[in-house]
Formats: sequence, structure tokens, C-alpha cells
Amino acid sequence: HVSNLRHLGLMAGFTLVEDASTGRAYEGARGVAAAVLKHMRDEGGVITRIAPGDNVVFAPPLVVNRGEIDLIVEATSKAVRAVTGA
Repeated sequence: HVSNLRHLGLMAGFTLVEDASTGRAYEGARGVAAAVLKHMRDEGGVITRIAPGDNVVFAPPLVVNRGEIDLIVEATSKAVRAVTGA
């Protein structure tokens, strides 16, 4: 359910899609990205933001450490799996 991974330095993002092999997007009204971000915040303690089109973006401070990045990655993975059922 993840496609279009991109990054530049510490900034990163990806798009949530219904079918990664075809790139078919979720219907906008489903609010998949919002549900993923809510799970990340409530269950993982990570706050980030949505960009238009179910894009999840990250821009951690330059003082972020390896443990904090691991926390962000783990919270994101768990949230995507929980929301998409993958």
C-alpha cells in the first residue's frame, strides 16, 4: 500500500495507494492517510503531516538521532499495516 518513496536528506515521503503494483489510489473520502497519521500519533507517539493525495511526509529536525529515526520508521510501519490490513 506504499508507493512513490522519495527523500532528500532527512526529508522523506511516500504515497498510500490501494494497489502498489498498479498505483491505484484510494478513494479520497476514505481518509486512509489521516487514519495512518492518527495511529502513528496515538500508538507510536510520532507526529507528522499529510500532503494532498494521501502523501505522508516527514521532516525531522536536524538534531534527530538514530533511535528517534528508528521510532519513526517502526511507528509508520505499524500504522500502515494496521490501517490497510496488510
